[in-house]
Amino acid sequence: MKKRVLVVLFLFLISLSTSYSQDSEATINLPPDKNTIKISLLEKETKKPIANAIVILSIIIKQKEHSFEVITNNQGEFVINSFGEDQIFMTLKTDLLETPGKDYYGDYVFENGLINDVEIELFKVGSIKGLVLDNLDNLVNNAEMKFDCTNNLGENYPRTTDKFGSFNYEYSPIGNCRVFANFNDGAGFLDVIVGHGQISQIEVKLDKSIINYKRKISLWPLIVFILIAGASIFLITNKKEAKFEKNKIETKPHLSQPGNRTNDIMRTLDFKEQNVVKYLMEKNCRITQNEISREVGIPKTSLIRVIENLEKKHIIDVEKIGKFKKLELTN
Repeated sequence: MKKRVLVVLFLFLISLSTSYSQDSEATINLPPDKNTIKISLLEKETKKPIANAIVILSIIIKQKEHSFEVITNNQGEFVINSFGEDQIFMTLKTDLLETPGKDYYGDYVFENGLINDVEIELFKVGSIKGLVLDNLDNLVNNAEMKFDCTNNLGENYPRTTDKFGSFNYEYSPIGNCRVFANFNDGAGFLDVIVGHGQISQIEVKLDKSIINYKRKISLWPLIVFILIAGASIFLITNKKEAKFEKNKIETKPHLSQPGNRTNDIMRTLDFKEQNVVKYLMEKNCRITQNEISREVGIPKTSLIRVIENLEKKHIIDVEKIGKFKKLELTN
């Protein structure tokens, strides 16, 4: 009799332990609240419950992340402790055992915490797995990736291939996707149709080249401007020099050989004045003051007085051109 009582008691304890274990699988113990809430997962398009699914649940509270894995019941529900009235960020990744790929995905924000039962609708997703190959069919690691899909209702796509040259976009939006890959100057893309809960196996070959057309500032307008400006300056300078030379060689009807009147005038002049007049008669054209000083050998300070005296005696005419003075014999 005593044995029978012990056996019954043992079986009761096993039953109680099993019951507790089954209940704990569907409950997440988050800090800290006395109440529990029920979360129901529904398919976005059909509103059908997502039953018997493995759910990877990520909850961020006050910048601290909590990650859990739960299984929904036949009604697509699971229970967690209610918590907080702070803003909560929640990500749900859902996988059905009967499909090869991933099945549902959703991102949600709860502004005032999770304190009441809630229904959450998830989007259908699929999976894309693949390799990136170069023209020689070598695997390319660290290739840059881009996924251009019909919508962006899945998780963030992988940015690069791994060290084996492969990539895995587990929770990809369903529908049409164009997968791009790039490494150095090689690039390629492939179009794929992602099915709900399915895995699309692809290979992206880098069989195209990327030509980097950098915008260059054309130097031709600047070169043309410099040439035109240089030519203009050259022409203006030459024109002035030509005018100067023309004036320099312009002859006047002076006597190249002194006559009696000229000899009489010359006798009234001092030595320096005579040298200046003789030089002007020899050149028989307008001469600059600097040239006379250089050729006749009279210092500039002395030449100024000589020129003033000759001008007062009406023997020479003085023309000022800017900073220059040009001298010529009077008629």
